[in-house]
Amino acid sequence: MAGRALFSLVAALCILNIAFAGNTNAPKITDILADRDVQEALGTAWKESFLQNPNSYQVRGGWIYADSNYPDAHKYIVVQYASKDRSPQGADGDIDLDNPEKDVVLSSDDYKLVADFHTHPFAGKAQQRADSDDIKRAYERGVPGIVVSCSGVFYYGPERRASMDGPTGYPQSSGEAYDGQKDVKFDDNKYIAQGQCNP
Repeated sequence: MAGRALFSLVAALCILNIAFAGNTNAPKITDILADRDVQEALGTAWKESFLQNPNSYQVRGGWIYADSNYPDAHKYIVVQYASKDRSPQGADGDIDLDNPEKDVVLSSDDYKLVADFHTHPFAGKAQQRADSDDIKRAYERGVPGIVVSCSGVFYYGPERRASMDGPTGYPQSSGEAYDGQKDVKFDDNKYIAQGQCNP
């Protein structure tokens, strides 16, 4: 009898937590970056950033989604690449990651956007890390961001999406505000090919 009462109490507390706190099972950015598929996607984006030769490049990127049905959502991650027409070629390269794309695999509303990523394939002293605009946008969008550059792999913005409830795309709120926070180096860039990062 006591066991049944305890089970009922725990179930009620779980329901209350979901009702008032929402689904807070979004993966942390460090769990996302540790995912093998994400690592492979970052490598692909880096490789595709270089067009004909190491001095000709285009910023590439995309979005990372996780299945909101699982408490360990970081094990159920899918990467969606941004189409090439979202970024111009050349030295002042940028990428438009607004209005995220979702392919057929991601057509279910269970998959929620949990991070975005892009490359900074610029050699020498050009922008290697996330700049203040990148970081501000991450807090405004409500998900962490990832930059891959000659200097390494960096993450920035909130630690995770605040809730897996709400829209499948950017939640537009992180519960935190930009206050001069910086990016954090996660790892070296292991995807660099010969000549890509020469000054």
